[in-house]
Amino acid sequence: MALEGIPVPLLLSGAIVAFAAFWIAVTSLIGWLSGWFRLQEEFPDRTMPALAVLHMQSARIGMLANYNNCLRVDVCAIGLRLAVPRVLGMFQKPLFVPWNAIHPEDCSVLGIRRYCLRFSGEKPGKVRLFLSERNFRKVSANSPLQEP
Repeated sequence: MALEGIPVPLLLSGAIVAFAAFWIAVTSLIGWLSGWFRLQEEFPDRTMPALAVLHMQSARIGMLANYNNCLRVDVCAIGLRLAVPRVLGMFQKPLFVPWNAIHPEDCSVLGIRRYCLRFSGEKPGKVRLFLSERNFRKVSANSPLQEP
């Protein structure tokens, strides 16, 4: 066997480094393909206190990326902050989308009430943040958004 003379700690260290490099490459590729990096330029984060925080939210960004149950959404006085946990996107910075760039739509399926928040801006992309009826109520209670 070709690995016979290599100490086990060295093999384990190499495997951990290889996995970390692969993970960073894959999550960066997802950020690039989805357009998250373009969005973080268009909607840079702002230091604003959150009025409400929604964990484990989902969004579809672009044609290829579904951020299912992994986003944190902070409802702030002048917009929404979207953030990906660092372990799932080391280089994906939080986005801060002002209220005037958010357009709610009814996306109910089979009688289950849910809402999509579409984002628009100078470089509009296909971004849809999905919220349950309960979470949409939390957002609209702290924002100028109205039910579609």
